[in-house]
Amino acid sequence: MSRKKKKKYQGVDFAPGNLIRRLKLEGTKKRRGLIKALVLVVAVVVAVKLAVGPFGTLELIRMNQKKRLLEDKIQMLSADLTNLEWQVRQLSNPLYIEKLAREKYWMIKPGEIIIKLPSEQYRQNDPS
Repeated sequence: MSRKKKKKYQGVDFAPGNLIRRLKLEGTKKRRGLIKALVLVVAVVVAVKLAVGPFGTLELIRMNQKKRLLEDKIQMLSADLTNLEWQVRQLSNPLYIEKLAREKYWMIKPGEIIIKLPSEQYRQNDPS
């Protein structure tokens, strides 16, 4: 009969071969855990930089809002410019100058009488 030889430390965890193997596995697990933690930290730092940094999402949103406000201001100023250009053209018209002088400075022609009627605001508040 053949007898099988048992290895000396086969079932024992503290056997030199098993111990080295176990230490390698534990080291590998620890390295993997450290690598995962490092990747997570790097991902968080990159996400924060993308959100808050000088070219981050929040800064881009603020810049877009400022751009919209400036575009609105440009449109308003453009409308004002158009109005002022129209007024400049009208100032060369004698009839417009006469109308302006009569309304603004109460200028009258000889023999005219000025009658001032109450404004719309007073007419609305009047109970009669």
